Amino acid sequence: MSLILKTGDAPAIASSRREFLATARRLVAAPLVAAAGVAMFPEKAQAASLVGAWNYYFNNGFRYRDCVCGYRYPAGNCAHSLSNALAVGGGYAGVLTAGYTDANCRATPRRPIRARDLRAWFALMQRNPLRNVCPAVGTGIYCVYENSAANDTGTGHVCMFNTTAGIYTWAGTGYWPSWPLQEFYKF
Repeated sequence: MSLILKTGDAPAIASSRREFLATARRLVAAPLVAAAGVAMFPEKAQAASLVGAWNYYFNNGFRYRDCVCGYRYPAGNCAHSLSNALAVGGGYAGVLTAGYTDANCRATPRRPIRARDLRAWFALMQRNPLRNVCPAVGTGIYCVYENSAANDTGTGHVCMFNTTAGIYTWAGTGYWPSWPLQEFYKF
């Protein structure tokens, strides 16, 4: 089995999952510098983009992608995988700042592992999200915070939501449209 890891302009073939993860960890371990909305990665600079995060997260048709740190929660972890997609695929270096509950993320710098931590970061990026109103078809890609209780005391969850293809599509560990608290962030 071969795994392809895109490094710069040419894909590199990894002969095993271990080699793939080792290379990915090495690339992610390099310092990230944000300036004027651009994140510097080891081999390229890219403008921060929800499209980039979506493409990385959706992973060629799969709705979930593990963090490059290699740690996998038994039932998945919405915030851990989404924060990784925002950082690596989307170029949002700001999601990697300190102050998050990151105990089990082994990437450097670490990624948030709690939905509420990501929600706080979303709120810094867009102060007035759509609340309990589904975005119109064709309006783009959103990061979504959901909670199982209307007063925000229940289980928190995050995912991505895409309206660009003329239909609603989600990516992540789940999407719960029946939950009473829904916040759609676009930045």
